Amino acid sequence: MKKGEQVRIPAPGTNQRLHVFGAWNYAKDQIHYQTHCKKTRHEFLTFLKHLVERRCNDRYVVLVLDNASYHHARIVREYLETVQNRVFAFWLPAYAPELNLIERVWKHLKQVGLNNFYFETLDNLERSVHRVFDAVNLKKLTLQIAFEKHKELASVT
Repeated sequence: MKKGEQVRIPAPGTNQRLHVFGAWNYAKDQIHYQTHCKKTRHEFLTFLKHLVERRCNDRYVVLVLDNASYHHARIVREYLETVQNRVFAFWLPAYAPELNLIERVWKHLKQVGLNNFYFETLDNLERSVHRVFDAVNLKKLTLQIAFEKHKELASVT
C-alpha cells in the first residue's frame, strides 16, 4: 500500500447481533449456554427452562442473577415461582459486575474468540462462540479463567 492510500476494511453492512445466555455449573466446571438473535425476556426464559428442566434434571439449582431487565421480567419471575422447590434465585446487588464470576467468562470469550476478528456471517460468529466454549468445557478452564487475575481469592483456605 502506498503512503496516503486508504485501507479498505470489510464491514458486514448491517448491524447483526448474536446474544449468548449462559450459566456456569461450578460443580462440573462447565458452561451451559444458548445463542439467540435477540436478548429479551422470552429468549432468556427459553434458556432458563432448558437449563432447569433439561440440564439440571432433579438437582437443586442456585441461580446467581444480575439486574439485567430481562431477569426481572414478569414471565421470568412467574416461572421461577413455579420451580422454587428446585431453584433458588440469588440476586446480586445493582452495579456490581465484579461479584458475578460469569462476567469474567464473557470477557474471555470476547478476548479469545471475538476481538479483532471480522466475521463475514452471523454463522461464522456463532461457530467461533461454540469453539471457545467447547475448548473451555473440554479443558475445564472456567475456574482458571475466573480466578486468573484474582489468584488471592482462589488460594483462600
